[in-house]
Amino acid sequence: MRRRPTRRRKSCTPSCARSGRSGSGQATAGDAPGLIDEWLAWASRSRLKPFVKLGRTVRKHAEGILAYLDTRMTNGPVEGVNNKLRVVARRAYGFHSPGALISMLFLCCGGIELAPPFTHTCLRRLGFAVASDQTLP
Repeated sequence: MRRRPTRRRKSCTPSCARSGRSGSGQATAGDAPGLIDEWLAWASRSRLKPFVKLGRTVRKHAEGILAYLDTRMTNGPVEGVNNKLRVVARRAYGFHSPGALISMLFLCCGGIELAPPFTHTCLRRLGFAVASDQTLP
């Protein structure tokens, strides 16, 4: 059986992504503005509508993308706290006052550590029989 000669495929990424800018073969954060500009130029010339749309989205958020590359800070922790607050508020349906909700939010998210007044050792001193693997309610 005779093999067909392989054809070279056209790449769907600009040359900057293949070449790399530093000696290690990977681009650095300092190369990012130029790489993004080069990719955006390529994406805007692309005849593929999803790439054109993605290019517009990246262009709109380029400042935030570059800021992340400089600082490595995200809004993930803030989103996590926001989700926790919403879960507590959902549990608080039926509370009779906003003060009860606020107290529950402080209790759940305020970092307060509540230690139970009695431990197994205290209960044993008082004469209660406590199994070592049993947990208290």
